[in-house]
Amino acid sequence: MGYFTRLFSVWTGPAGHVYAVEPVKQMRQQLKYNVRGRRNVTIYPYALGAEEKSVMLGNNSRARLGYLASGQHSVLTEDKSALDTFPAEMRRGSVLFRDLKRIDLIKCDVEGYELVILGDMLQKIIAYKPAILLESGGANRVEAFRLLTAEGYHCYRLEGGVLQPLTEA
Repeated sequence: MGYFTRLFSVWTGPAGHVYAVEPVKQMRQQLKYNVRGRRNVTIYPYALGAEEKSVMLGNNSRARLGYLASGQHSVLTEDKSALDTFPAEMRRGSVLFRDLKRIDLIKCDVEGYELVILGDMLQKIIAYKPAILLESGGANRVEAFRLLTAEGYHCYRLEGGVLQPLTEA
């Protein structure tokens, strides 16, 4: 938890800033511990989404993978339930980050919500053309590929430690 946040903090140095978003309190506490002393890191206690509202997050993987190792939290809807649930506040990234004058990188690992977040942040993405590190799969990967290539992005997949160009998702 916080491995990339800490690396990005070191790489950006004192002239840059890293914003991390973690809605689950227990995960956020671990993240804070892992980036302690890094003055250029701000951690927001939200789930990013399409609305500004209270939500319930769920996790069904803790029993198999352990609490911190699973990282598979998702927004619960009326037709979903979960072994573990967590209240969270959802915020739109376009609102949360509206005052940023520069974005160089977006790392997005949001368990199926990537299209919602990319769509909401699209104007910032178009304006700043940040590098995007996106964890996705299935239908979401196909749609994310279409969205990003339409904006001039070249997409790659990490395979065996090597970046491979994607010509289709």
